[in-house]
Amino acid sequence: MGTCNSFTIIAFIVFYSCVDESVSPQNEGKRITKWAPNIKYGVAYNEKQTVLQLTWPEQTVAGFSKSSSENVEGILIDYSYQKVETSIDKQGYVSTNSRYLDGGDAWMHMPPEDYNKLKNTMPAKPDDYDPPVASEMHDGQAFLTTLSGNVIPTYSYNMENYWVDPSQIDSALGLLDVNDTSSTNEKVKSRYDELSQKYGSVNRLDNFFASVQITSNEYQKKSEYNTEISAIKQVVDLRDGTIIREGIVDQQGRISNMSFIGYKKVNGFMIEDFRKTYEMVEEEGRFFAKYMTYNQRDNIQVYLKSN
Repeated sequence: MGTCNSFTIIAFIVFYSCVDESVSPQNEGKRITKWAPNIKYGVAYNEKQTVLQLTWPEQTVAGFSKSSSENVEGILIDYSYQKVETSIDKQGYVSTNSRYLDGGDAWMHMPPEDYNKLKNTMPAKPDDYDPPVASEMHDGQAFLTTLSGNVIPTYSYNMENYWVDPSQIDSALGLLDVNDTSSTNEKVKSRYDELSQKYGSVNRLDNFFASVQITSNEYQKKSEYNTEISAIKQVVDLRDGTIIREGIVDQQGRISNMSFIGYKKVNGFMIEDFRKTYEMVEEEGRFFAKYMTYNQRDNIQVYLKSN
């Protein structure tokens, strides 16, 4: 069973969730987060995701409206607004639960104001229309819950790829500044030393930032990353241990995916609250950013249990 370092633990806490009651249309929008007794750490938040295509294909018809996110203009190709709940249990296993907040179902793919303008001209929904409105991932199985309440298994996964060594979780709390009273210089040195021990080569960018390169083999031990990835590059803020830039390197040594990440302090924890990701593609001899995904989180809640 492989272990994850404390920086990876932070990412786990941010990205995955579990609760102790089932999702159903009856309590949709009413449920208050209630963590199961075996949960050690968890995060809940609302997340709005907007996906834009940054290039304009020649076949785009006249009058196709543009959309934007954070002053980036492009074609809106996907949209969602979800409640996400994420946790690590006392044994170190990660689980997830999410449900749609906007639009009533997962097939709308546009902001409510746009949907309301267009819904009367859209094709009629079939009689058996029953789209997914929620998803869960726990105990090695992923599920979708539909609008009518049907629960559909979708795929199985290796639980060991979503496992964190419990002995490392408590040590990671120091990096999150919950009870850390050491000076900034002490924190910077401690985190730099940890990165050096873990990855060997660390590039010090300035007093407070460093970059590391993680080979794909290290990631593939505990994830399902595409085998075309050769490495992950990260820029770490040594003052609080957060990853503020992350790039995926392909087999040709090019950055094929680049994320810019921001954080918000919640109950003393630095929790990710936005991420802007550019996806590169190769078309007609050019390698360029074709898509931009913007994730914005609000109503962030943190759950901790010391033992």
